[in-house]
Amino acid sequence: MTKTNAFSILCMVIRAIALWAALTMVMGVPMFLVAFKQQSEFFGAGLICALFAAQIVVLALLWLFADKIARLSLARPSDHVFESDLDASTWFGLVLAAIGAWHLFDAVLLGFRLWVQFKIGAEMYDSAAAMNDSLKWQAVGCLLEAGISVFLILGGRGLAAALHRLRYAGTPASP
Repeated sequence: MTKTNAFSILCMVIRAIALWAALTMVMGVPMFLVAFKQQSEFFGAGLICALFAAQIVVLALLWLFADKIARLSLARPSDHVFESDLDASTWFGLVLAAIGAWHLFDAVLLGFRLWVQFKIGAEMYDSAAAMNDSLKWQAVGCLLEAGISVFLILGGRGLAAALHRLRYAGTPASP
């Protein structure tokens, strides 16, 4: 039986949210490239890159300082003790697989919506090149989301173990 506390669970949840947001950003890269290519008057190249960089910095800070955030949000982090047959890395793998399932469901729904938009657009307009270009990049993002989702579903436990090794590399093992 493995014991854990509210602090450990909250750290895991904060890191899972940071990873979920990072994956959402990666899945939005095709649309980011379209926005970068079509630079409007309001969103110039510098502003688009600054917004993307700010998101990366915030997510990195969430990942790195999850323990500090968890400590600030809990009155007494070690008070609530939970017992489980699963260790923390297994729980984290399950959370990653759940995030993957969520995004796979989202990719399937988005793919269906894009297919319907393409069919309607092809019937309504003779020359729908601009619309098809936008749909093409959205479809690339959808396929990217589906691929990453399948990877998370099938490899969530291995990814959790790799992230755990990366996070605690060089620290002495507990007895």
